Amino acid sequence: MKRNPSHRHSGGSGPRSRFKLREGHARRPVDGVFTPDDFLAALDGPVAPPVPQPLDARTIQPVVRRLERVAADYLAGAPRVGVQLDLEDLDFVIARLISESQGLVQLPAFAEDTKGFFLAGLYDELLREPSNIFHQIEVSEESVRLEAMTAEFWRACLQAWRIRLPRQATSRPTSPEP
Repeated sequence: MKRNPSHRHSGGSGPRSRFKLREGHARRPVDGVFTPDDFLAALDGPVAPPVPQPLDARTIQPVVRRLERVAADYLAGAPRVGVQLDLEDLDFVIARLISESQGLVQLPAFAEDTKGFFLAGLYDELLREPSNIFHQIEVSEESVRLEAMTAEFWRACLQAWRIRLPRQATSRPTSPEP
């Protein structure tokens, strides 16, 4: 499809923006890149600070049940590839997730065999869950805002899940060695 030369945009090498800025706000820079200040200028006002998520059983338990379903679905495939897993393996994955959420040095790596590969896959699957879970903040009677899960809330969910595991599963280390 040929383009009409009169429809070319001037300046910059990127595509033309489809964002419309209100009158009186800064225009898009010539280089075609929006800066954070450009985005803030396009908003009606300042961005609202995140609202802390309540750390109670009513909010944590649905997330724990979701994590259990994700893990159960993933672990259902273990016998098909000849991998036998126990609660201690699941506890180890949860301990690594907790360690990662605290920004700590990781616990020992997964073994370099089929079982270790399978557990590393489960770890990666669960590590993506916070980006799939949002909580609702009531802004007004007519509107709500969705916010991403905070690291503190994620850690509380993981700890609650770990507590629900039978006691014999918690024999592996829970924090990295100093």
